[in-house]
Amino acid sequence: MSNTSATLLSDAPAASRRALFCVGDTVRVRTGISDPDFPGNPLDGWVGRIVERDDTPVPVQYLVQWDEKTLVRMWPDCRESCELEGFAFDRMWLLEDDLAPLPQGHDS
Repeated sequence: MSNTSATLLSDAPAASRRALFCVGDTVRVRTGISDPDFPGNPLDGWVGRIVERDDTPVPVQYLVQWDEKTLVRMWPDCRESCELEGFAFDRMWLLEDDLAPLPQGHDS
């Protein structure tokens, strides 16, 4: 492959790159990430399973269904705030960069 071809491939738009996660993957929210709807509420370490993926926006977005341990640890105001705003408290859309893979066999 020539250098020209390599350059063109590396300059491909982000929209054409492969998504990092698939539906069914278990993920953990990265440190420093806050709730996009309630920015003062940190989501550090929350764990869930991807139930839907939207490839249309860049970056890719994922609907994460929180696991039972995360739901138990959730701060009480979170559920109330979600209910008042008409949001589901047990799942949330997050950006690809907000998430990290959870190692297999790791207990959240």
